[in-house]
Amino acid sequence: MENITVRYSTTQRRLVEIAIINVLLLWMFPFFVFKLIISIPFLLAMGFSIWYMESFGLDFEPETGNLCYHTALSKPYYFHVSEIQKISFQNIRTKSGERLFLSIHPPCKQILIILGEPSNSGGFDETWDSYTNASELLDFLQRYQKTEGT
Repeated sequence: MENITVRYSTTQRRLVEIAIINVLLLWMFPFFVFKLIISIPFLLAMGFSIWYMESFGLDFEPETGNLCYHTALSKPYYFHVSEIQKISFQNIRTKSGERLFLSIHPPCKQILIILGEPSNSGGFDETWDSYTNASELLDFLQRYQKTEGT
């Protein structure tokens, strides 16, 4: 079995790309100085956002139990699933409504993964901002805990 990576959702990445396209379309209108003042900082911020989103990830190997957490602003952090000190769920209110997060606590870190909206059945429903492969990660962690506890 191959590595699986948890990442920002495709929709989140597409929204940033659409914002960049909108600013580039702004260049087609008059008032060059105004465009320059507005566009350059915005394009830099969106470029940083894309770079950050693309560099974020939590890779896991289901066969070995090894995980690697990486972001744009830090070195990759490697740990084994057996080193996880705590796994919990957190309901957090965001701009787009209430979201259910998976909180993973390896030594000296906290990793939050958006699962989706809390559902009435006690689980969660995936939403536009749910991280890709989050369900697979949750299944992997639950399977591993059952294996280790037996």
